[in-house]
Amino acid sequence: MTIRHGWGSVTRLEKNEAFEVSRLTLLPGRSGMFPADAHFTVAEGSAVLTAENATTSLGPKDTFKGTGTGEVNLRNPGNEPAEIIVLRDRKK
Repeated sequence: MTIRHGWGSVTRLEKNEAFEVSRLTLLPGRSGMFPADAHFTVAEGSAVLTAENATTSLGPKDTFKGTGTGEVNLRNPGNEPAEIIVLRDRKK
């Protein structure tokens, strides 16, 4: 299932009792807020992630482990869409 937003789209790849895996497509120059209780891995392109007033630049194969509280802001600074895989633990 794919849901489109102004910043791009999110496609749920798998969801079960243990985890949920989604693919974010973040359009060039766009940003969005996402739950911080996840692992974010850039598959293609680049992203700038801001969480708890700290900013991290991510490129292909870079991963950021969320803190589990609040939200993170993901921004695509590039000229091409960024593809980001999101893994959320559902056993909390």
